[in-house]
Amino acid sequence: MALSKGMLKFYQYLRTQKVGAIVSEQEICAAGAWKPASFRTYLGKHKLDSLLAKEGVGHYRILKAGPTLSEDDVEPSMTQVAHDSAPPPIAKGQVLTGTNGNYTLVAPLGNGAVGHVWSASQSRSPKQNVACKIVSPRADLIEPTVFGNVVKRFRREANHGQKLSHDAVVRYLDMGDDAHGRPFLVMELANGSIADSLKAKKRLDENSARLAIKRIAEGLKYLHALSVVHRDVKPANLLEMDRGLVLGDFGIVKWDEFSKAFTSANTITRNSVQLGSWYYMSPEQLETPHNAVPASDIYALGVTWYELLTGVTPAPTMVAAGRAPPPSTNDAVNALIRNMTSYDAHLRPTAAQLIDSL
Repeated sequence: MALSKGMLKFYQYLRTQKVGAIVSEQEICAAGAWKPASFRTYLGKHKLDSLLAKEGVGHYRILKAGPTLSEDDVEPSMTQVAHDSAPPPIAKGQVLTGTNGNYTLVAPLGNGAVGHVWSASQSRSPKQNVACKIVSPRADLIEPTVFGNVVKRFRREANHGQKLSHDAVVRYLDMGDDAHGRPFLVMELANGSIADSLKAKKRLDENSARLAIKRIAEGLKYLHALSVVHRDVKPANLLEMDRGLVLGDFGIVKWDEFSKAFTSANTITRNSVQLGSWYYMSPEQLETPHNAVPASDIYALGVTWYELLTGVTPAPTMVAAGRAPPPSTNDAVNALIRNMTSYDAHLRPTAAQLIDSL
C-alpha cells in the first residue's frame, strides 16, 4: 500500500532525523503538511505510536528515523487498527492506590527509560508530598522484548526497598499498580539532588565533596552488607533530604537492554536520559551488565567524586587509560579516586575501607 501524500512527506522528514530527537508539534505538522487537527486525530487513533512518543507539552521524541528507514517501516503505522486499549498518558490528578494509602499526582519531576516520576500528595498526610515512580518503558530507549523483565525487577525493587532502613538510603514507602496495570512505587520526596547543585554551582569545594562521598559510602556499606548492589550511583541519584544526602533510585535497567537503535545513533551523552549512567558504569558492568558487584558501585562513586570536584564527567575510556586529568590539588584525594576507578575491580577499596580512608 502506497503512503499518502502527507505520510510520504513525513517519512522523508524522518529519514533526515535521528532516533531520540525531540521535535515540536509545529515541526511535525510542517513536515507532513498536516493541519494540527489532523495530526491530533492520528494521535488519538494511535496511528503514530510506533514513530513518536509524547515528550512534554507539544513535543515528541522520534522513535524511528535515519537514512536506512524504509517505507515498509512506516506504512504499518498508518494502516494499523486503532488500539483503544492502550493506557492513557500519566497525568496530573491521577490517583494511585497503594497498599498503605492513596496518592494524587501533583507535578512531573522527570522521566527516564523505565518510567515517570511525579510528586504526589498522600491521603494520610496531605501536607507531606511524596515521589511516585510509575513504570512506562520507552520503546525508543529499551528493547520492547525485555519490557517484562524490566517490570519484574521494578516490582522487586519496590518490594525489597521497603525492607531497607539506613539514614543514607532513600525510604520506600509503598507500592501498587495503577488502574491500567502499570506498577508504581512511592518514595520520600527529595529537596533536590547533587546533580542540581552541580548545574547551579558547577562543582563542590573539597571538604563538601569529601563529606558527600563519605555519607554515600556509608549507605553503600549498609547495602553491600546485605548483598545489595545499587548499580546506578551518580549525582542525579544522590538526593538531598532534610536529614542529609541519601542514595536513591536503584538502577534496574541493564546496559544490554537499551535499544540498539538508540545506543548506535550517536545520542549517548552525559545528559541522555538514563544513558547518562553509562559514564559511571565500571568496566565489568559494561562488559557483563547482569554481573554488577559491590566494587561496581565504588567505581561509580569514584567517577561521581571526580565530577563533584571538577564539574566534568570523565569518559570511561579516559578513566580506563589513566588519562583523566587529576581532579584535585590534593595528591591523597587523587590517589584514592584512582583506586576507586581502577580497571580491576579487585583493586578498588570496599565501602568500609573507603570510609576509613576518608
